[in-house]
Formats: sequence, C-alpha cells, structure tokens
Amino acid sequence: MLSKYSKRIIACLIIFTLLATTYFRNMVWQDSVVLWNDATKKSPYKERTYYNRGLAFHKMGQLDKAMKDYNTAIALNSAYYRAYISRGALYYQAGMITIAIENLNQAIALNPRSGIAYNNRGFMYEKMDMFDQALEDFNKAIEFDPNGVVHSYIDRGNIYLKRGNKELAISDFSKACKLGNKEGCDALRAAQ
Repeated sequence: MLSKYSKRIIACLIIFTLLATTYFRNMVWQDSVVLWNDATKKSPYKERTYYNRGLAFHKMGQLDKAMKDYNTAIALNSAYYRAYISRGALYYQAGMITIAIENLNQAIALNPRSGIAYNNRGFMYEKMDMFDQALEDFNKAIEFDPNGVVHSYIDRGNIYLKRGNKELAISDFSKACKLGNKEGCDALRAAQ
C-alpha cells in the first residue's frame, strides 16, 4: 500500500503532466493555420478541415493557399457548398466576377436555402448594375436568413435609394441598425 506522501507525489506528477500537455496543445490553437494543419494531418479525407484551413489562409491574405484548400475540399466532397461560396469570394477578389457567380450558382444549386450564397451573388450583381437580379438575391438571402445576412438589408436599401425609393431604403437600413450593424445605422442617418 502507498503512503500518503507517495500518493501526493503521484497526484502531483499526474497534474503536472496534464498541465504540460494542455499547455502544448493550446499552443496549436493559438494559430488557426497550425490548428488546421494539424487537423488535415489527422483527418486527410475530411473536406471541412481543408475548408477551414482555407478560411484561415484567406483571412491572412494567402489567397493561392486558400484556393488550393477550397479546391481540395470540393474534390473530397463536391456537394460541400460552403467551399463554392468561399471560392466565389476569392474569384471576386481577383476580378473574375463571372467565375465567382458560377461558383455561387453551384453553391445555391447544392443548398437553395443558403442566405450567404444569395447575399454574395446579389452583391456581385449589384456591382455589375444588374439591380433586378441583385434585389431578387437579397430578398432570398433575407427570406432564408433574416438575422444572419444583415448586410443584405443594407445592400437592398442602397438599390432602393438608387431607384428613388427612399422609404423602402430607410426601412431596410433601420432593420440592419436594429440588428446591431453600425453600417446600417450610418446609412439610416444619412438617408433620413
């Protein structure tokens, strides 16, 4: 039988070991790319790990690496609509709007209730002065995700302003502002 002193030493060693492993594991979590590198090594056939690492690269401005990971996610699961949305954003950033819209069309075909896909495509249509298509997409985005795609209210409000419908614009800016969006509040003040 172990003495009280031996039990305390064993307990301290166990606690120290757990603290050390927690510390080193937390170092991995501090850098999202390192975290997702670790995840892709452990789960090389999971599209989500590549997608999330792609998002980390995207945020860091490493667009080539982000595109490679989005493409890998799609290669692993061609129905992974989120990768098409993010890939569309990359193509938009590169000035390839037609290809960006094709990716968003694919995302919508895979998930016809994706508010973010409609929002992003509407934004691109708006930039191309295709206001009717943009309005349709913003309406869909709001229908499917009224609180999650707050920017759809602002973008739709901007189109209403361009078309001379100040009342509808103010209504949309007000909704965005009530959802806590500063840009919506600023647009509301400017429109009133």
